[in-house]
Amino acid sequence: MVNTNDAQFEFVLAAAREMDRVLMLANKMTVASSENRKLLFQLAKAPINSLLDLNRDRFDDSESIRGRIAMLAQSLLTLRNLRDGSIIEDRSDGIGACPACETPILRYQNQAQANTNSNQMAWVVYCPECSDIYQKPLEMLSVHGVGFGTDRI
Repeated sequence: MVNTNDAQFEFVLAAAREMDRVLMLANKMTVASSENRKLLFQLAKAPINSLLDLNRDRFDDSESIRGRIAMLAQSLLTLRNLRDGSIIEDRSDGIGACPACETPILRYQNQAQANTNSNQMAWVVYCPECSDIYQKPLEMLSVHGVGFGTDRI
């Protein structure tokens, strides 16, 4: 059970929000053209920097957390540079195969990200194969004792 009175509660939740921002951008990168991957990579710098700031200001500048953030940033760079930056196709609509590895794209409606302006649900679209690049670094940031894990509160 989460202890909402824990002194780190709000900072662990803040880290979780930033990690979710990274996840959403990384998912979009997996199906984007190389040109759009560059733009998404630039957008991902803000939540990465926020994670670094949280670590410095609220987690005693943990070397373990800093290293895991660096691994996550490197994974996004790898994703950005797939196929040497020559991906022309964009599959953001979720139709077809990944423009980088040809794996069928996953596309589903996510109730947790419902569009508040209508009754439609938000779509989650990503390549499950390419997502392996950033999933492990994100998971490592959630591990208790060496990351921002909610089990620490």
